[in-house]
Amino acid sequence: MKALIGYKIPFSGLKKGVHHFDFKVNKAFFQHFENSLINNSDLNVHLAFDKRSTMFVLDFNFEGTIQTVCDRCADNFDLPVSGKQQFIIKMREEIGEDEDIIYILNTAVEYNVAPLVYEMLHLNLPIKKACALTETEEPICGFNFSQFSSDDDEEGEATENQNDIWSALKDFKL
Repeated sequence: MKALIGYKIPFSGLKKGVHHFDFKVNKAFFQHFENSLINNSDLNVHLAFDKRSTMFVLDFNFEGTIQTVCDRCADNFDLPVSGKQQFIIKMREEIGEDEDIIYILNTAVEYNVAPLVYEMLHLNLPIKKACALTETEEPICGFNFSQFSSDDDEEGEATENQNDIWSALKDFKL
């Protein structure tokens, strides 16, 4: 958990206004979370931390690459990602979460943003992860899709087999 200490924001010592923090998110970060979809990355996360009297507005911007598996060819590749996310934190008597608001205790003096970074990065992963294509629609990784394409001869055989099935039904009389 020592790697996540750098993600703690000591807001009690900050003046009201916007403060900026930068984080480097890599393999060491994701090793602290079980069942992570991301194992390795090279991401830069910028946080604009707006401290107000009873609440904080956290604006995250991130950019970099995440190592993942291509859905087309099952090869590892670096997926470029970027995005923004905003979180609102309010202070009150008890800890909790609403739809858009995170509640922390009035007595808190710091807040660890590591779980927010983890959640934000996973929620911004695309559903379809595929390596880039060349102009000929072949993946850069070099996977050979032609082995799965059908020739005209195979299509003819499939049509004949289909006709055999239906011809047997024609002979069937009620």
